Amino acid sequence: MPRSLRSPKLLRSMFFVLTLCSALTARETPAAAGMAPALRVSPGAVLPNRTFSVSGTHFPAGSPVSATASFILNNLGGTRRATVSATTSPAGSFTVSIRVPSDAAPGTDNVTATSAGATKTQHVHILSPADYLPGAGFQRITMGNRLRVGDRDRVTIQATLHLPLAVWIRVVFPTGKQLMYRGRTNARGFWSIRFTIPRSAASPFSHKAYIVFRLWHGSRLAETYRFFTLQ
Repeated sequence: MPRSLRSPKLLRSMFFVLTLCSALTARETPAAAGMAPALRVSPGAVLPNRTFSVSGTHFPAGSPVSATASFILNNLGGTRRATVSATTSPAGSFTVSIRVPSDAAPGTDNVTATSAGATKTQHVHILSPADYLPGAGFQRITMGNRLRVGDRDRVTIQATLHLPLAVWIRVVFPTGKQLMYRGRTNARGFWSIRFTIPRSAASPFSHKAYIVFRLWHGSRLAETYRFFTLQ
């Protein structure tokens, strides 16, 4: 080594630069670090000719991503695909919007996001305008916003119509674990239930969970949803 490169100060500077370069080279994208891609559809239930958002996290950073929804159509029962493209952020996240075709049939359709070999699928529920309960809705919903495994939460529903209505709720956790409950409001349109957060609900990749709420009166329904955080 030349004498000019042997000074302690210069050697320390070279060591710092090499260490910094090594750290930057070793830094991985979320996908490369082993974090599974996560996909969320919001709202989870939507009418035809309306839009919903598709949000992804832990996808390959700075990569092209395409989100495709396959809708079943009315009449002949064919399918129609709607694809929206974007580029993930340096953190591997993205958000796009997809419009439901006006002739989409009621039911559950798939939404798939793909980026650099990483693929994740979620579902969106298409509602029928004829199914909506005229004048009915959710006047008030109470539930926990931040819950832990083992917590016992109480959910209450107050309908805008003060009469007996069929109730259905579906609790969806980050792992895909689901809980479903059915019941009936009282004469004042009120209903409540308690449930315990199961151990199989927790995921290291996402802390977002949600509940889908439905009210029925005959063949007509009202539907909404609420998110909560699983700590």
